[in-house]
Amino acid sequence: MPARKDRGAGAGKQRFMPTITFYSKPNCPLCDQARYALRQLLATAPDPAAWAVDEVNILDDAALFAAYRDLIPVVVVAGGRPVPAPESLDPARLRVALQTPGPLAGPPAPPIPAAPPATDPPGGAPGAYRYPYGTRPAPGGILGALDHFGNSLGTHWLTLANTLLGTFSTLPWLAPIFAALGWWFLADPIYTVYMLFCHQLPERAGNLFGYQVAYCYRNTAIYSTIFVLGLLFAAARRGRFGGRLAWMLRPLRWQVFLLLLVPIGLDGMTHLLGLREDNAWFDLLTGGRFGDFSVGDTLGTLNWWLRIITGSLFGFAIVRLIYPWIQIAFDESRHLAGAPPLRPPALEVRSSS
Repeated sequence: MPARKDRGAGAGKQRFMPTITFYSKPNCPLCDQARYALRQLLATAPDPAAWAVDEVNILDDAALFAAYRDLIPVVVVAGGRPVPAPESLDPARLRVALQTPGPLAGPPAPPIPAAPPATDPPGGAPGAYRYPYGTRPAPGGILGALDHFGNSLGTHWLTLANTLLGTFSTLPWLAPIFAALGWWFLADPIYTVYMLFCHQLPERAGNLFGYQVAYCYRNTAIYSTIFVLGLLFAAARRGRFGGRLAWMLRPLRWQVFLLLLVPIGLDGMTHLLGLREDNAWFDLLTGGRFGDFSVGDTLGTLNWWLRIITGSLFGFAIVRLIYPWIQIAFDESRHLAGAPPLRPPALEVRSSS
């Protein structure tokens, strides 16, 4: 860590430059607010150059993400007590932390204590609801029900999404099984409902036990990919696999998202224009070396592969753009609305010295 010599009475001695550790994540308006307040305070400090700011992205560390996902932005001054939101958004509170920094060496900063129950906050009357800037009575009636529903949705939205997508992507494959068993009272409703989502052309759909799957290969690729990536997103959110899936928590750039939609657009357009009936263009490019590979729509043909690949890219793009933004939105709303957080065990802040 950089050091400098003091002048005056302390000349000849060295002291370490105090470090401010700022825990944040991308696309976090609250982090932007706290970062601006911190910069303003440092700009007006007597010796701004005496401070070093180390910004840490919690998405790069599974343990940090698990501990601080509901607390960011978190500011730690010189190994002192972590200052979580909403305190870290208050310039007055940050000024106090800068004026009374913690020790520059020694044990790491103590963990943030667990939050008190939301139904009985410190200084609030029993039954009051904890909000970032004070307390007020918990809402009742319809507003209370909506508030409870919103909090539950923010906590369990991914479980709900994965359950619905898992069911939606599995039922079409159960339809031919039910048909083979003679259970048409179960198979017929599935075929009927999925007519709303797919043309159900026999040559473009799978087959089990002599009966057609209820939707086509492209839909199979799209919804199966969304479901599987949803499960991986849940694993990333819990910090599984040593944090190697943390990249899934960062929203995809919109330019990359649009680029991933191009293949499925071209696939559909070439079908619409009749360029995929015999794939003469492919035989022309390859000199016909692949034989019947370019003919038809059945399993393993060129058209089948193109539908699977473009559908999978489409599903990948949807999850990588939408799921992280949904999580970010719910995380921020929990900060602003003071919803009872499901906070993981507190984490000791890593010392940067």
